[in-house]
Amino acid sequence: MAVKFANNVSTTLSAAINATQTTIGVADASGLPSLSSGDYIYLTIDTDTASPTLEVVKVTAISSNSLTVVRGQDGTTASSFSAGVKVELRVTAAALDDISSAADTESVSIAGDSMTGKLTISNGNYANHLELVR
Repeated sequence: MAVKFANNVSTTLSAAINATQTTIGVADASGLPSLSSGDYIYLTIDTDTASPTLEVVKVTAISSNSLTVVRGQDGTTASSFSAGVKVELRVTAAALDDISSAADTESVSIAGDSMTGKLTISNGNYANHLELVR
């Protein structure tokens, strides 16, 4: 289960959506990354006006140009949008938080895992450097 990314993905809503819809259509989802079970991406829906309405959605499944989403993510509110409104894969605070949380929970088990390279263990102003050798 992981957050996925792709560079420079932009599309538009293919039809208007209300604030409760959890399946939304986009004009072209071909640039979005493939999602396996448990994978997801964050997209930003943006009216791109002088006073924009923005909503971050969590996409949990993609089927052709149809997206299954969790609305109102990352401190945004689920809103209604017109067809043709911009939908983009942007770096969001939620995605970065998810990566950080996943990194915090990664570990190397005692049995079977290996690690190569240098390991730095810091303690205030003092640091120990260990060279791991196979």
